[in-house]
Amino acid sequence: MMRRSGITLVAVGGIGVILSACGGGGGGDARPTEPAKNSISISPHGLTLKVGGHGTLTATVTDASGATMPGPSATWASRASAIASVDNNGSVTAFAVGSATVVASANGKTDSVLVIVLDDLILEVQPAVGSVNVGGTFPFTVVARNSAGQVIATPVVAWSSGSPSVATIGPSGIAAGLAKGTALITASARGVTSPPAVLTVTDVPTSLACDGISSVDTFNGSLTYDYAVHGLTNGGFAIDANYHGDVKATLKRSAPTPLFQTWSGPLSGSATLHETKSDPTTAGSTTKLDGSDGMVNVATFAPTMSLIVNLQTCTYQLTMISSLALIQTEPNGTKSSSNAFVATVNVGNTTPLGNWRGLNAISDLSLDPYDGHSSVWAVTNLGKNSFVPLGFAGQLMAGGQTEAPVGGATVTYVVSMVR
Repeated sequence: MMRRSGITLVAVGGIGVILSACGGGGGGDARPTEPAKNSISISPHGLTLKVGGHGTLTATVTDASGATMPGPSATWASRASAIASVDNNGSVTAFAVGSATVVASANGKTDSVLVIVLDDLILEVQPAVGSVNVGGTFPFTVVARNSAGQVIATPVVAWSSGSPSVATIGPSGIAAGLAKGTALITASARGVTSPPAVLTVTDVPTSLACDGISSVDTFNGSLTYDYAVHGLTNGGFAIDANYHGDVKATLKRSAPTPLFQTWSGPLSGSATLHETKSDPTTAGSTTKLDGSDGMVNVATFAPTMSLIVNLQTCTYQLTMISSLALIQTEPNGTKSSSNAFVATVNVGNTTPLGNWRGLNAISDLSLDPYDGHSSVWAVTNLGKNSFVPLGFAGQLMAGGQTEAPVGGATVTYVVSMVR
């Protein structure tokens, strides 16, 4: 045996056979490279959809050489199906705002992508520009549209002021000016925020608003009313009612809000009520309701008179709710007593107050004659003055009564400043 250049030769029967090659004399056995594994990939690598929108994902399975492998299609699943679901063909449907991970599996391999769902909502604050005095208020509204520009139902929004030291804004969209400057007003809902509206706050003194009405602490109020009405209900009962009241109140200012100033006080004075409800088909079947004397408490709430002034529009609403100690007599002579509200008067004026100081009276209205049907009907129409009788007379409008009862009312309502 001989060695040459690191190669060992063995002579067997005159034939040289190479047994091993040491390649320089060191190292272990060489190991073969492990073949690459197959893989799966999803395209596109992510989706962004609107609520209610659809998209398609594709899964590709490849072998070690990168060639597409034949075989069964991938199995799909969504890890947040309430936000976005996926079917067996990779079709994705968006249901709610958020994100969902969609996974495809095949041959023991998986891949995943993120599906982001945005709201199909556009918010617009109106007006886009506004101005208000320091201490005053300014109303904003919001319009909701979809991506096609169609107006849709407005969701509940959260309002925000970019400069709360200049102006704040409440949950109903009423902004209040605090200091001279500019504030950007936005509305947000369901993860969507509107472009900002610009509110400019000037330093005009608050006392000038509505001709200085905010500086008045006390008003005197008085109300005199006479009301008579009779008619038939849908049930065929005949109603005959008479009301009279001569009451007054001292109205004190309560805690103001950014938009409204309110003065209110308990009623004093006297009132009377007489009503009958008769069944024409049964002789003597008449129920009576009577009440008189001063105002009484009802369920711990005192009868009140109030004046509410909108400091933005300088319009007002006068309200009076009266109550009496009532006695109800049934046809069989049985009597029962209770304390109850018997009449509500609403007087609203959409004309700005103007120079109310010179008039010394915000309202001096004589509504005569005032048809009984219109009086009751007006309670559901806030733009109308109204005298609303409760008790039997209120039943004249029950069940969609359309026949106008005969009668009318004289209502005089005066609120004057205390000098």
